Amino acid sequence: MDSLSSVIQLPPPHSNAPTDDKESRNYLLFFIPGCPGPVAYYGTFLSNLHVALNSATSSSVEARFEVLGRSLASRNDGTAAVDKLPSSTSAMIGEIELLEAALLDRVDELAAGEKGGVLPKVILVGHGAGGYIALELMKRLQPNSSTAKAKRIELAGTVCLFPSVSMKSVAGTVSQAVVSLSFVSSMLARTTFVVPRC
Repeated sequence: MDSLSSVIQLPPPHSNAPTDDKESRNYLLFFIPGCPGPVAYYGTFLSNLHVALNSATSSSVEARFEVLGRSLASRNDGTAAVDKLPSSTSAMIGEIELLEAALLDRVDELAAGEKGGVLPKVILVGHGAGGYIALELMKRLQPNSSTAKAKRIELAGTVCLFPSVSMKSVAGTVSQAVVSLSFVSSMLARTTFVVPRC
């Protein structure tokens, strides 16, 4: 079996010369897949999202998006059997820490190459279990956290696509979805117009 790609990286388009009346903003969209974990499954989706975000126009802001997606560590080779994967809390913490390190490494690379000192704002996007990981990363990278200050990382937002996050019912025994499919699709439709203005 061929190995699936564990990283998808789509660079931002080259910037046009900035004009006096148009502000330039850069974003890093960090995508976290759901189970079974290979980001290669999302190649078409991420390519289409990259094109759509970078072709959106605004009269006052030129927004440029880089898309970076990383496979979950437990599935990087694409060959592990689902029943052999660890399901403990420590395994999930390990996934979170590895993805946090990958994100911070990319921010470091961008900081090293940035002449003006302005780093892109980060947008976390997670699908399924990746939604849970995105929420945990958002919690860890709050503006007042030591990591966010040291790395100069700024979160623009988080998008959870069909997150595996649930809540207890009023009776306290039954779990239900926190958001509905119609809510998610309406939020995604709004995001394409809101993000370039962040």
